[in-house]
Amino acid sequence: MKHSVEITKEAAWLLIGNDEKTWDGYIQNKHSETSFYLARGLRIAIVHNQSSNIAKYFIQDNDAGANDHLIDAAPDMLEALEMLMPQEPQEADSYDRAMWDNARAAIAKAIGKEDA
Repeated sequence: MKHSVEITKEAAWLLIGNDEKTWDGYIQNKHSETSFYLARGLRIAIVHNQSSNIAKYFIQDNDAGANDHLIDAAPDMLEALEMLMPQEPQEADSYDRAMWDNARAAIAKAIGKEDA
């Protein structure tokens, strides 16, 4: 499981609780059964190995996949902002000025020059 951390059985059940609304799905193949739960902003997976009869418990951040996409897109977003900057008007109202200031700050943060 990508972006997951193994936890104890006790920790998993403390997170899941006794609420059937936390259940989020089930996958079975010839070697294992996996039950998924959503609780407290985390996805919990219980993987039961059918051969060894051992269960393992994992948590996964719900936003982990979204963060991966954002990281993958970051270079393209930086390039787009840098291409946009020469279009900044000489005069702008306060809303537009704030937008351009935010764009400049985002570029500085992306290239490691936040304090400049």
